[in-house]
Amino acid sequence: MGLRDALMEVDVAHSRETWTEALDKLEDALSLARRQRYRGLRVIHGVGRGGAGGSKSGASQNWDGPGRIRREVLSYLEQALADSDASLEPEPHNPGAHTVIF
Repeated sequence: MGLRDALMEVDVAHSRETWTEALDKLEDALSLARRQRYRGLRVIHGVGRGGAGGSKSGASQNWDGPGRIRREVLSYLEQALADSDASLEPEPHNPGAHTVIF
């Protein structure tokens, strides 16, 4: 049985997820997409709210600031796909999404 032609889609950033909830959602979606033999997984991670973020005083780094989910998702996917034949591709006209191709 071959792969489906369709991509499965998961949005991990637009239902008020914390970054840890987003990663849990991503892990579940990757597993389901592989089990159900989708061609790949379209991951909507958003770009974050606002600009660069961070503290002006330099007292602490803003690890929970804008773009945290995007950063964590991309880092996770790069590590998770490193030893597989899957590839990670940015969406050409949407910086808030990437596609994993199995």
